[in-house]
Amino acid sequence: MVTGVVSEGVVASDKTTLLRHLQRHLADSRPACTKLVLSEHYTERVLEDKRADRTLTCNDVLSHATEVLHLIESLHALRGRSKFSESVSPNAEIALLVERWVGTHAANLAGVGTPPTPDAVSRLSALCCRLHYLTRTFH
Repeated sequence: MVTGVVSEGVVASDKTTLLRHLQRHLADSRPACTKLVLSEHYTERVLEDKRADRTLTCNDVLSHATEVLHLIESLHALRGRSKFSESVSPNAEIALLVERWVGTHAANLAGVGTPPTPDAVSRLSALCCRLHYLTRTFH
């Protein structure tokens, strides 16, 4: 089974609590599988100074979201080159947990008065589709 969760939400909506519980569950139920957990410190907060300064742009968001996705795609590619690429063993699976990714950034852009353009929304949507494809093929 494929595991992939992206948790988006406003401050204090229990995203971190959800991820903590999911991590414990994964550690208990599938201790040997590979786990990638990206907290908001790497997915959202790296851009918080730009948000605070009101200099956050669509390009900042797209570049950062793409960089995060490349990390996930790289892990997927490593698995694809391993002898476990066709394995259905739970130990060969990759469990992916991501706290905040693109939804929060889109809201932050609107908050600084520069909501995503239709082109930016299309590009963010394409990133989400790529991630969805990966979680369907992370076996």
